[in-house]
Amino acid sequence: MAENWIIDAQLRTPDIAVVLMTHGATGPLRRTHRMPDHSISLFLTPDYGEAQGRYASGAGPTRFARFGPLSIVPADIPLSVRSLGAPPRRLISCRFDRQRFERATGLGDTWDDAELAACLDVRGERIKAGLQRLARETEAPGFASDLLVEGLGLTMMAEIARYLRGARDQSPMTRGGLAPWQIRRIAEAVESLPDAPPSLSELAALCGIGSRHLMRGFKQSTGRTISDYAEEARAKRAMRLLSETDMALSDIARQLGFAAQSGFSHAFRRAVGEPPSAFRRRARLD
Repeated sequence: MAENWIIDAQLRTPDIAVVLMTHGATGPLRRTHRMPDHSISLFLTPDYGEAQGRYASGAGPTRFARFGPLSIVPADIPLSVRSLGAPPRRLISCRFDRQRFERATGLGDTWDDAELAACLDVRGERIKAGLQRLARETEAPGFASDLLVEGLGLTMMAEIARYLRGARDQSPMTRGGLAPWQIRRIAEAVESLPDAPPSLSELAALCGIGSRHLMRGFKQSTGRTISDYAEEARAKRAMRLLSETDMALSDIARQLGFAAQSGFSHAFRRAVGEPPSAFRRRARLD
């Protein structure tokens, strides 16, 4: 979080840290936060000051929008906040171990625009109630506080996963798959390169979306996975090189991005149904 926050109380388990903080009144501000772990925060004071925020993903920054009292900050995604000023305020922040959070929720390093927009102003009453319960426990710890923190933390991770899935499913982009220009850009990138196909993150950047959004949208638009499509394109290039050139199999393997000829032969046989040497012989006879 930003500097000048005063820690009032905190509870920790190996995977979850709960921190109660206060901050004095501030004038106009504009700050950018970047958290090493996934976290969720709730202002406990009714008047926390009107603010706007936006996240900067690999596809670029989202637009500034209302920054609500309850917000999620994904790990390593910069959050910019601007405000004309704020009164004294109190905040509870719950920070999750990165690997534990990603295993529990299925959320990883890439977040699409619909998910990031939903993170700015979370409308989940169950998540809010869980944070309020954690705030009371942190302020006055009781017997087995660590078990309560662990249990409520797991519950909130599940609720966060459900909340973000709902936000993603309601997104017009998610419902309609990828736009035609995005499909064309993927085809150009995959089919025009002479060697290994672009990585998933490179294709996502070309389309201006996150990797998971790319995988979902491509499957919805074409009926097949993007990895299957890329492998099919690479198999077609291999067939052209085998039938139209005298390149050695080892050279073809390297050009197509395989570390070894054996890996190329195995992938070609899986895709085409016969070894590359047999395909070359048959192609030349034909």
